[in-house]
Amino acid sequence: MVNRYVWFTVVTVFVSVGLLAAIGQDMICPCGDVKVWDGDVKEEDSQHVFDWWSFSHFIKGLLALLLLSYFFPDRSISWYLFVATLVEASWEVIENTPYVIEAMRMTLNTSEYRGDTVLNSFFDIVSMLVGFGYAWRAPTWLTWITILAVEVFTMVAVRVSLFFTIFLFVFPIDVLQAWQVAAW
Repeated sequence: MVNRYVWFTVVTVFVSVGLLAAIGQDMICPCGDVKVWDGDVKEEDSQHVFDWWSFSHFIKGLLALLLLSYFFPDRSISWYLFVATLVEASWEVIENTPYVIEAMRMTLNTSEYRGDTVLNSFFDIVSMLVGFGYAWRAPTWLTWITILAVEVFTMVAVRVSLFFTIFLFVFPIDVLQAWQVAAW
């Protein structure tokens, strides 16, 4: 018998996908293509299956398990999975509201950003789940090293990382935004 939290997790993913479609997010890239990887940070950003932002969702899965197991040590892995998915899926819906899309346009210094496609949001959740699964199996010390390594890798590659993006979203410092966008 499948644990109820596993069912809640599956339902959460499908409800979030349904909500994204209901609020009008494109199912796939308006260009008509479906790419497994889109490495161009500026063009067709968040429109395909995986992109540079997928790494930040992977890190969210790592952090979710680390933090949930620290603050709620007596809960089951399926409960952690459900809560992590609920948070990630909720963010995917919130991230694609007009208010946040406009804020991201300002943070990313682009008027072209239109939010995630439903396909991309689904795979952002999948990326988080992969990170969660990795953290479940890896020792804690290796999980922290992985977070650091992925952050450094994405910053060096395209000046995009989870923590840097959050920082710029909260503190939109023009010179840092210009430095980040100059790499694209």
